Amino acid sequence: MKKRLFVVLFYSGLIIMFTGCLSFLDVFKQNDKPVNNPDNSQNKSNTAPAEIAAEIAVSDPTVKTTSLLNLALGYNITIKNTAALPIEKGVCSYSIKLKDGNSVFTNGVELNQLITRDSSANIFLPGDILFSNIYKIVTDLKQRSSLELVLDGSIDLYSGSISKKYTFNKSSSVSVPKTPKITAGKFVVTNLDFLSAEFGFEIFIDNPNSFAIQTTPYYSVNFDTSPIVSAGSSEGITAQPGTVTKTVIPLKVNFMTLAASLLSKKSFTVNFTGGVNYDSYAGKEDDKLAITDAFNIPQFPSVKLIDVPVKSSVTPPSLKVSVVMEFTNPNAFAVDIPGMSLKLKSDGKDVISLNVSTPVHIEGKGKANSTIPIELDPKKFVKGLAGKFSVSLDTQVKSLVGAGVVTNHYELKL
Repeated sequence: MKKRLFVVLFYSGLIIMFTGCLSFLDVFKQNDKPVNNPDNSQNKSNTAPAEIAAEIAVSDPTVKTTSLLNLALGYNITIKNTAALPIEKGVCSYSIKLKDGNSVFTNGVELNQLITRDSSANIFLPGDILFSNIYKIVTDLKQRSSLELVLDGSIDLYSGSISKKYTFNKSSSVSVPKTPKITAGKFVVTNLDFLSAEFGFEIFIDNPNSFAIQTTPYYSVNFDTSPIVSAGSSEGITAQPGTVTKTVIPLKVNFMTLAASLLSKKSFTVNFTGGVNYDSYAGKEDDKLAITDAFNIPQFPSVKLIDVPVKSSVTPPSLKVSVVMEFTNPNAFAVDIPGMSLKLKSDGKDVISLNVSTPVHIEGKGKANSTIPIELDPKKFVKGLAGKFSVSLDTQVKSLVGAGVVTNHYELKL
């Protein structure tokens, strides 16, 4: 009985011990396994460090050259956010350099715009450059048609306390403005009469650029060796863009102020010397000009007595005389003779004196005839008119510019 009880208790103890070991192993294995948390992956993503990610694109420059001195250009920087983290701010610093590395412009701009994922924002980078500064480095700038510039910069993007730096670089070619070509034209007479003349000196300014250029002419004029005027143009000349601008520098001369030695000639030499000033990147430019030409002094028309026909009758008593004259104008401009004083002579004796108000118009380098009819009292000329006729004539020549009239005396023989 005791032996049987001992066996039962012994095996019961073994079973309890075996069961206890199994339970202990299950607990150990359970603690060794990871916790099955359905939100484990999400929590791990939330705690991972966030970064700024962006794509930076630089455009070709827009160029707007407004003068021979200044180069105005600008670049567009496009910033595209490629991450979930929003970009809140950007600080950009940049430099525009020559190809050899010499910097000609530096600047900085800021971006204060929220850029969410897959959105973009633009920054404009202006550049105002003095061509004169470039000319100090590139001494053969006048001989170049274009110039290579390099944009070099960086931009810091921020999202809260997180930041990231991006660098960019862009090479491009810009046109170099050309200095204008200035040439002298010819000497022209714009208005002329027997008392005064208005001259003109042509100047041509060929401006190949897309902007206007302000120029200032200076000049001096002399007739033969006699100085007449020395002055500069206060208003200046604006050379229009992309075209040839023609201007005429005027000069008015009163013949009464000229020396008698000049007026005794049929012509004299006109000398125009001077130049045109303008500002460029190479400094104050000075293009020299010279125009030399002959000026023909106005001449009075020549007059020729062509005929003096005489018609007479007894019944009714009548005696009519006509004076036929031919006028020749040696000038290039038209001449008007509004009237004349005439004396008709026969064999040196005065026949009649009268004032004639019949006008005569003579074109430049042209001729015109004038017939003056005269009716005489036949009782005073019983024996009629005989011998050679002559005419003493004073013509009144009208001024073309309203300066009055001038007269000239002629003695004509048939």
